[in-house]
Amino acid sequence: YIYLSPEKSHQLVFELASLINQKIAQGEIKKPEIIIGIARGALAWLKTLADWLNIDQINIFRIVHYAGVSKTLKKPKILESNLPRIDKKRVLLFDNIVETGKTMKLAVNYLSICGAEDVTTAVLFYRKHSILTPDFYTIKTEPWIVFHHEIVESIKCLGIRWLNKGLKLEKIKERFLTIGLPQKEVKEAMRIIFNLQS
Repeated sequence: YIYLSPEKSHQLVFELASLINQKIAQGEIKKPEIIIGIARGALAWLKTLADWLNIDQINIFRIVHYAGVSKTLKKPKILESNLPRIDKKRVLLFDNIVETGKTMKLAVNYLSICGAEDVTTAVLFYRKHSILTPDFYTIKTEPWIVFHHEIVESIKCLGIRWLNKGLKLEKIKERFLTIGLPQKEVKEAMRIIFNLQS
């Protein structure tokens, strides 16, 4: 497991935007007209990425492929889609990570059916075993990422899994600290989830 701090997150979004801006400046891709984020993963960074790319139009749609940390559904499902008209538009599709590639592939196909002229894909993290290689990414990774804006969710899912395997709460707390999660936040999340006071 790797913990991604707010500072590192910001740095990666900046790097991703720089990669995309460079290709636009070199004429290798046309500037996207809209950024569409896959919720929930993309939500924390969508506005920042749009700002660095100087793109005003942003939107989201919700696809689920996970039921908790590292527990996948058989196939991803589109839950909500209130997209504006995108026919003949250049779309940048953004998510935080491509794990299996199935969610991103479903999203690309869906946007193409909706009439997008071009769909460019961008993520912060890309897993090598994915069936889809995104057009832009900052890091290839294998370990599971614990994002700074999902600390409670991660501690709940992983903590319950480890508890069910027989680990004591104090040992679970130590594991999260070893991963690099901030002590104060681990303590508060453990209090919220497990009613652990110290």
